Amino acid sequence: MKKHLLFFSFIACIFLYAQESVTKKYLAEDNITSAKNFSKEYIENVLSKKYTLRTIGDPESNNYDIEYTVEDKLGFAIILINYDFRANDFTLKLKSLNYESKINGKVMPVTSNSTDQWISEYYDNTKKLLLTLHSDYIAPDLNE
Repeated sequence: MKKHLLFFSFIACIFLYAQESVTKKYLAEDNITSAKNFSKEYIENVLSKKYTLRTIGDPESNNYDIEYTVEDKLGFAIILINYDFRANDFTLKLKSLNYESKINGKVMPVTSNSTDQWISEYYDNTKKLLLTLHSDYIAPDLNE
């Protein structure tokens, strides 16, 4: 029984990790340099229009984080994404998504499992913009 429970916990962790990240291979004509350039272009032309950006680490390296912040009248959403570029593929990982209240300073994690529909929708839409669409811009699926 313990082995089954441990196995299902392991599978749940893998499933959760898979939901929080996107890994893709570069297109045949692309490489790590072109992928990083596509990523930079998407950040500058799309994401910087919506978010305030703060790079953590060296963006010229192959592994760094970017903190995205967006403000509304009640507080701030703070999103941390990891960019990991390797020889043949890359991973974009959502490390955290939190909301900080201006009213009481309280920080609450935002997840897709929230009981509030608008919070889970915000999470899903943020993940789509910062992970799915961004990775598609870097390495589009040519079979779609």
